[in-house]
Amino acid sequence: MPEAIYFKGRVTVGRRVGDRVYVRIDVYIDEGGKELAKYIGKEVAGIAVVIEGEGS
Repeated sequence: MPEAIYFKGRVTVGRRVGDRVYVRIDVYIDEGGKELAKYIGKEVAGIAVVIEGEGS
């Protein structure tokens, strides 16, 4: 069963692996990071909501 986790963080360009360039979302530990940590090393899928003007 899918689980929804609220998180907040910052998007950065990650590393290049072969012909792919990855984008990384650094999640603040007190804004959902603690809940996401249980999925370290696993593939996840989700939806990111961008709030214009906040933290730009």
